[in-house]
Amino acid sequence: MRVRDIEDLGNCRYLVSINHNKNDYSGQFIIRNLSCDTGKKYVSSKPVDELTDKFFIQYRNGKCHRQPIGRHAIGEAAEKIATYLQLANPKRYTGHCFHRTSATLLSDSRANMQMIKQLGRWRSDLIAQGYIENSLHNRQLIYNAVVQNTDLKESPKASTSASVEMQCENPEPDYDVNWSDFDENFNIDAVHPVP
Repeated sequence: MRVRDIEDLGNCRYLVSINHNKNDYSGQFIIRNLSCDTGKKYVSSKPVDELTDKFFIQYRNGKCHRQPIGRHAIGEAAEKIATYLQLANPKRYTGHCFHRTSATLLSDSRANMQMIKQLGRWRSDLIAQGYIENSLHNRQLIYNAVVQNTDLKESPKASTSASVEMQCENPEPDYDVNWSDFDENFNIDAVHPVP
């Protein structure tokens, strides 16, 4: 990331552009409030007579140095954090966990798939879904959807109908389930035909 990739929008907001990555799919995000003071402190501590246009440079002994930090050093930050927190198997924490955690947190906040794909700069839903951890929050939403549907029925019985239309009278805003996506005529032989 280069200095020119950070734009000060004022009012403690910065627009960060990511232009160089493995899939050449650029992206942008905004930093504000929580990271704003830290960002200002970091920028003010950088040497004025920079010989590099890299945004991230070495910080040692309370001073910034002109040597840029590479992407591998940034990726190793997760392992250092895990080691500091004394988590089990800190070597398993890679830069990849930042992607996974941010996707899971965004999913838990009820963001739609388009927002999650934009966050990770992913082009397909399948790739984005692979980064979303099966969180306790998501499991609770699935449970609530199943229980709500069951509780609304007068007498839950196995369906004999080829087409069943389920409707929830008072759907809660915690989840958005389209019951028409589920098929009650599931045939295991159609999925795995017997030779």
